[in-house]
Amino acid sequence: MPSPELDRRGLARIAALVAAAAALAVSLVRSQRGDPRPEPSVVATPAPGRSGATTSFAPPLPDASGRLPAPSRTRVETPAPASSLVPHATNAARAALSAASASRTMIVIGDSHTRAGLWARVVGERVTTALPGRAIAIERLALVGARFSTWLGKSREEFEAPIAAARPDVVVVALGTNDASEPREAGPREAAGLHALLERVRAVAPGVACFVVGPTPRYDAKVAVERIRDALRARAEQEGCGFFDPTAWALSQGGWRAMRAKGWVHRDGIHLTNDGQRALGEAVAVELLHD
Repeated sequence: MPSPELDRRGLARIAALVAAAAALAVSLVRSQRGDPRPEPSVVATPAPGRSGATTSFAPPLPDASGRLPAPSRTRVETPAPASSLVPHATNAARAALSAASASRTMIVIGDSHTRAGLWARVVGERVTTALPGRAIAIERLALVGARFSTWLGKSREEFEAPIAAARPDVVVVALGTNDASEPREAGPREAAGLHALLERVRAVAPGVACFVVGPTPRYDAKVAVERIRDALRARAEQEGCGFFDPTAWALSQGGWRAMRAKGWVHRDGIHLTNDGQRALGEAVAVELLHD
């Protein structure tokens, strides 16, 4: 009959063997299955002072021992992209004409179109009608054949003095048609001319609002007119001026040839008749009063 001591030893050895076998089995299962990867859970919130933020999550990589490290979250802040669009200039001319004072003055600097005077008069009439209680006085500085260089070449007595005397609330620059007869460097030349012209105006009329009327079409210089138009529009926006595009207006009327056919353009293909001048004035007034 075996002794109680031998029975105890045998049972302990069997228990140890069973425990070792169980541990080995668990180890083998773990090595084959591996630790489960946690599912990424990421919430992106904009940081103060930023318009947006992005958060990236990179899956963890095993280390040298084959174990997976704890997941890490990396926030990558991306500043809001700078807008590529320049904000449109506010129509300060309309605000100036709508001011509390009942009497407003607008001075138009131009060429033969303005020298004829009808379109500018129509603008004054329509603005006065649209703004009850206002009296809009129209002053003109206009010369036949004038270009930007024409006015920039004038003395203070010929240019600044009349402007200072008029004390304008709004200055309208309506030039560029004659400049188109010299297509070389058309565009940048007139943009620089507009800037220089407005500097001289503002020197004697601080705070004056500005509005630019681009060149009217002409049959013999279409490309130059469009280059000047585009350059003046961009410069007007930089200067804080409103802008009117006679080329787009002409297209809305069926084009320059259609306007000639209905008697709005003289036979020279450049100058407007009285009917054309009236139509131009109506269109400029609409744009000038646009919010």
